Amino acid sequence: MISGAGFALLFVALDRTANGAGFWPLVSGMSLGSVLVLPFALKGPRPQAPDANAIGMLTAAGIFGGGGNLCFLAATGAGQLSIVVVLTALYPAITILLARVVLGERWNRAQAAGLVAAAAAVTLITLG
Repeated sequence: MISGAGFALLFVALDRTANGAGFWPLVSGMSLGSVLVLPFALKGPRPQAPDANAIGMLTAAGIFGGGGNLCFLAATGAGQLSIVVVLTALYPAITILLARVVLGERWNRAQAAGLVAAAAAVTLITLG
């Protein structure tokens, strides 16, 4: 519930930024996240240095995460927040699809039904 409220607050705050603000609203949000996580990272045990594969995956995650945030900011500037937030909230469906394609995981009936319902919802939202 708390994380959902945090995402909602983020979505509304990004929607209220001026169209000419560019990516600066994202910089402040990412900086705040870093400041909040840093004390916990420094307090914990010292991990080993990540290998090259992990660094590549972390870099890709950062690039895609930042790109997704930029796309969200652009979409809220160009469209209605209610539609953009509903479509953004479908990101778990991508996780399920990637688990199927990359890891070969099998879907249970509830997951398949959820994906079909999400696809139907996106279609209905698109049609108006």
